[in-house]
Amino acid sequence: AASDVVNEQLAQTAMITATAPNIIETAIVNTNGTVNSSGVLTVDPKLGVLANNGGPTQTLAPAPDSPAINTGSNAVAVSETDQRGGSLARIVGAAVDLGAVELQSLTLVVTTANDELDAVFNAADLSLREALATAESRPGRDLVTFDPSLVASGPATIALMDVSGSTFGPTALVINSQIEIDGLAGSNGITITRQESISNLRLFEVSSTGQLNLKNLTLSNGVAHGADAVGFHSGGGGGGAAGLGGAILNR
Repeated sequence: AASDVVNEQLAQTAMITATAPNIIETAIVNTNGTVNSSGVLTVDPKLGVLANNGGPTQTLAPAPDSPAINTGSNAVAVSETDQRGGSLARIVGAAVDLGAVELQSLTLVVTTANDELDAVFNAADLSLREALATAESRPGRDLVTFDPSLVASGPATIALMDVSGSTFGPTALVINSQIEIDGLAGSNGITITRQESISNLRLFEVSSTGQLNLKNLTLSNGVAHGADAVGFHSGGGGGGAAGLGGAILNR
């Protein structure tokens, strides 16, 4: 549509009030009237198609990176559940989501073994780093799994190369929330390792606010070297937590 809100009063003035929190994707057209749109977001709400997302009616579910998430007003969220009812809470996180569907815990499926972080969320090209970044961007416990196509020709390796944190040495992936990473069972599994060209890189760091559960995964070749108060370096490598946590540092 060219415009989502049109206020056209030719004979006399009229007023439309569309204040925050609201999302109006396209322009607001106003002819001989008044539109109060203070704080309204004019962005793509990033909603899915009308579908059966649970409950008695079809709904439009927000994408994991939708601006509707945690944007609403808790004061007007009078129901204990979202439109779908049942056990689906109306408020998950600091603020209610705009719309009928409150985003609950995410299940994110990694579809590429590349270590990359694109600016736009794309479920068809989702790396482990991107899945964790999406999970970290919202509250609640989230699950990261792997598409079986990654191991269709044999075991898959995700070689980490970028740094996300630097507590006691560089770390590839920092966990600040509740996340479970569930690999693929069987002989063709998933290995998370350090890119050989990177000499010093821990695989995971779990902060004081984070909780990381790992299942059906192999961790290998993590290296951690940090410094104490007087500058002496310590630490080491290893698949498991060695020295300063070659694989995982738990703060």
